[in-house]
Amino acid sequence: MKEKRINWITFFLILISSFLLIYILIYIINYYSTNGILLNYPSEFNYQNKLLAPNEIGDSIGGILNPVIGFTAAILTFLAFYIQYEANNEQRAIYFENLRRENNEKVYEHKVNLRIFKNLVFSMLDYYNSSGENINKFVEDEIQSPLSTNILKFKTNNSYEIFKSLDFKQIYASVMYNFKNNKDDWEEEFIEVLEILDFYEKLVIDIKENFKVHSLKKYNVITEVGENLNLQMNDILPNNKINELDGLVDYMAIVYNKNPDNSSVIPDDHFSFPDINKLYSVFFPKFIRALLLEYQKKDTNQNDYKRFLDIFNLDYKKLGGEKAQAENYARDLRDIYLLYFDNKENTNKILEFLAKIVYYESLPIK
Repeated sequence: MKEKRINWITFFLILISSFLLIYILIYIINYYSTNGILLNYPSEFNYQNKLLAPNEIGDSIGGILNPVIGFTAAILTFLAFYIQYEANNEQRAIYFENLRRENNEKVYEHKVNLRIFKNLVFSMLDYYNSSGENINKFVEDEIQSPLSTNILKFKTNNSYEIFKSLDFKQIYASVMYNFKNNKDDWEEEFIEVLEILDFYEKLVIDIKENFKVHSLKKYNVITEVGENLNLQMNDILPNNKINELDGLVDYMAIVYNKNPDNSSVIPDDHFSFPDINKLYSVFFPKFIRALLLEYQKKDTNQNDYKRFLDIFNLDYKKLGGEKAQAENYARDLRDIYLLYFDNKENTNKILEFLAKIVYYESLPIK
């Protein structure tokens, strides 16, 4: 809090007027006392029984004190106006000080809003860029192994939800304050930035939802084929005629990681799940071809081979259909990646706009 300085003009005016008032008071008391009228009403004779001249009291006091009283009154009048002048100046100073504080608070509020806006947008951009990298990695995995359970990962980010919860009017006012001396048409750029952010947020959400549908469908198909394959193998493996057919050695290697001599194909600690892609590309073609050759021989039980042929052909077609669907899904997703994530045009537009919001960086911290 500021210390109030002494106003020497007011001090001296009060001192002089006080001195003059005391002088007038002393003069009147002394005059009245000398003429014996301090405690008595004046009469035509004084205490010495001398006749007083007409108007002697008024002439004496008025003639001598009038200039003093007039001067004192002038000083007091000036003092009253001067005090009012000082009060007005003080009120004006208080008003401008409050105005300055309000302005500083408003500037500080703009600074905070702009900082929040920029940080949230940077966070969203980082989220969308990382999402693009994850999409690209998933596309590569899906094209290379379309029948594997490939995961499309997204890191958790709620920047957009926080952004939507902000008071848009305040953000707009702060952005407008940043561009107040800029003649560029920043509003169009600002709206375009908001539209781009909204588009990417909805795009990522849409990709997540489509991936859930795609992955669930693939899981159901692979699970169905896997369960049916295990069920059929319960009949095939004990059958001495069928268990020697081409492809079953590959089945044991792919599903159980075992060679014919019961040794491991790869170290067991490196083996996790059967490779469905190998089952589709190696086991099914070999085994179906072997079944077909046996079925075409007239000295075999054609009913068993026909039954197995129908079952394995159907499962093979299911996997083939899912493989084609997965490859198409991956190609479509790659097109989206190339168009919206690998292409940095939209990202650059946002970064260029954010680079123009520099006003808050030079503001003093409150």
